[in-house]
Formats: sequence, C-alpha cells, structure tokens
Amino acid sequence: MGSLRHLIVIVPGIVGSVLTAPDGFSEWDLRAGDLVRAVLDPENLAIERELAPTRLVDDLTVLKPWLVVPGYGALTHHLRTQFGPELRVVDFRSDRAVPPDVDVLRVPYDFRRSIVEAADVLGRAVCAAVGDSGRKVIVVAHSMGGLVARYWIGPGGGWRHWRALITLGTPHRGAPRALDVLVNGAGLGRFRIPSVTRVLRGWPSVYELLPQYPAVLPETGGPIEIDALPPELLRTFGSPSAGVEFLKRAGEAAQVHRDIAAAWANIPSGKAPTVLPYFGRGHRTLNRAVIQSGRLRIDKEDPSWRPNAGWRGDGTVPALCAIPGELRTRPELAQAVPDKHGPMGTTEVVIERLVTLQGEDLPMRGTDRPPWPWIGWDVDDTIPADAQIVIGAQLHGGAGGPSEITGSAASLLLTGEGSRVALKMAFSEDGLAGDPAAAA
Repeated sequence: MGSLRHLIVIVPGIVGSVLTAPDGFSEWDLRAGDLVRAVLDPENLAIERELAPTRLVDDLTVLKPWLVVPGYGALTHHLRTQFGPELRVVDFRSDRAVPPDVDVLRVPYDFRRSIVEAADVLGRAVCAAVGDSGRKVIVVAHSMGGLVARYWIGPGGGWRHWRALITLGTPHRGAPRALDVLVNGAGLGRFRIPSVTRVLRGWPSVYELLPQYPAVLPETGGPIEIDALPPELLRTFGSPSAGVEFLKRAGEAAQVHRDIAAAWANIPSGKAPTVLPYFGRGHRTLNRAVIQSGRLRIDKEDPSWRPNAGWRGDGTVPALCAIPGELRTRPELAQAVPDKHGPMGTTEVVIERLVTLQGEDLPMRGTDRPPWPWIGWDVDDTIPADAQIVIGAQLHGGAGGPSEITGSAASLLLTGEGSRVALKMAFSEDGLAGDPAAAA
C-alpha cells in the first residue's frame, strides 16, 4: 500500500487523455500538431476509429517554448510538493498491472465515447488498485471526469470504495456550450467547420454534456428542455436527418443523467461519498439560449429564468451547472474559485482539502464566492490568427465586497519570449475593456 491513507484518483476532462492508435502513434495529445490534424483531418478522431487511452495530457503545447499551458502534470506536481517527492504516481492502462504501493492513480479514458464506458474503465482501475485491501478512494475529477466518476459511484456501485469526490468545473447539469456546438456547429470565432462538426456529432460524450434543465427560451412561452427543440433548428452540414438524430441522441444522453440521479438516491443512508464541487465565478460564459427567427442563439448573458444572475461561470460551464442537484440544500460543500475552466483542473486550492481528507474526518465548509478579489475574463479560449479582439475583464471584490478594489486605471500586461506589451484598459459599465489598437 502507498504512503497515503487513501488512494487519490485523478480523472481528466474531455480531451484530457492521450489517445493512441494501434500502431502506437499518438492521435491526440493536445500538442500543436494534434490540433492542426484535428481541424484538417478530423476523421482521425471519428468514433469508428479504435484508439486507446494511454495517459493524461500533462501540458498543452501551442507554440513551444512560447506558450505551454500546464496540464494535469501541474496537479501531480502540487501533490508531490505537498505529500513528498517519493509519491508513487501511475497512469492506468488496461494492459498493465497497477503497482500495489500506488498513491496517485491517474485514469485516462476514451473521451469520445459515453461516460458509461469511461466509468467502466474507472471502475476497473480502482478495483485493480485497491483489490480487497479495504482502502478508500478520493477522486479529483475535472470537467466531464466528474460525470464519469458519478456514474461509477452510482449505477456502477462504486460507492462501496469511495471516501470523497472532488469535482473541478464539472457540468453536473450540462452546459450550453455543448448545445451550441451540436446545433450551430464547431468552429473558430464566427467560422463553422462542417467536417469537425460531423465528427463531434458522432461522439456520445458531447450529447451527455448538454444542459439537463429548461435551458432554451422559445419565441413564445416559457423555457423548454432540450428534447423539445424543433429539429429544423440544427444546421445540417449536409446531413438532412441531423435534427432528428440529435433529438434521439440527446434523449439517450438525458437517460444517463437520470440513471445517475436515481442510483445516487438509492445509495444506503450514510454510505454515499462526500461530494465537494469547485466552480468558477465571474467569467463571462455561454449561458443564455433563445430561439430567434428560426435560429438558436446562445450568448454570454445570464438567462432571466434561472436563479443567481450575475454568477456567470468559468468561461465554459455556468456556475450553477457545476453544482450537483442534490447539493441544493448543502451550499456549504460548494467552493467558488477564480480560475477559468481549463486551469481549474490544476488549481492548488484542492490540495488543502486533500490534506484534510487524508486525516481524520472534520467538518468542511465552503462559500459561494472566492475569499479574495479576482478578475473575471470575457475572452474566447481560441481566436483566429491576426484577428483584432476586445478583451473584457471585470473586477470582483471577494468576500469583502467591491470596496477592496481601489484605483482609477488598469492595464493588461502581455508577456512573451523577450517582449512585454502593456495594454491600457478602459472602464465601462460592464467592467474593463482593452483596445487592440493600443497594443500595436
């Protein structure tokens, strides 16, 4: 058995696992070449191709050495810093045995497929690691990985092994961004890429990220569920039956969420693992979906028919969607963080809770907002090259309120290899906005 009292299991989000072809060639590792291939030849990631998950993505390299975004390797580094460099970290592979002294088990999965299949992989990984030792498991799950973990805990019966589940930006109730991709198409900026859209429409996982609440406001009447959408709303991209197929697969995905809820409700009293969700606040996030002139339009405004207006989200998942429905009466278990969605998978704030969970049971409380001032951003994760954009930012006051923020001017400092550019930010009613021309 490893040096930690409980086994820590890390489950990544969608696109957070390295996928390898039978010939050993890496088809997906979030490197610059992988991104280019995914756009130019997306069929390499079509659901029909046999690809094997081999490890977690440790870094997102866009243009090395100028831009390397920490992947799950940063979280592993934080764990070793806290618990010691001798910590035994292993990536699960179905064709290899799990060492008996493992401390941290990282579980990659084929993110194209249903979370049901991914949960089966997670279950086999946990069983291989703990065996009949009785050792409990603490899972740290980022984004869709939280849904994978919840399925294994509930319908998969994994609640018998679990000590706690920590979710980081998990769309427990889905996210409008998935709805936008499936209905309006995937792309960059305003450009839609039909070939990429058709491949993504073949992934069951994307449907399982759809909103699981009345998310769309039609032209007349009140908000409706996804399965009530008119099929003709879908941009077909050459597939006449795209709308009908979308509704069918969306219904199948909704059943997966219902299975999770039903199974969790039936876990014996006192046996359900503690769920500790972290969610992002303050970043403008695709959130409001309305039908206008026969088109589905999704924007970053808060929907008026949902509570907690102004919470926004982490740039990908609205804040309310990142809190499981069963925790409506346990708000103290949820913790807001200032991170955006991607970096949330490596946030250091989770380490403190892991230290507590490795010791004796203690009452744990959270808060609906970070305890310190932070900046909420309004900028897309990807933009076309050489495009002029407006970068929006809003200062949030933390627990002490906006009065903690002082000053009459602000600037955004952009740094690169051997260069620094200060971009003046102008105040407005919506926060701060940067003028691209000021950086020329």
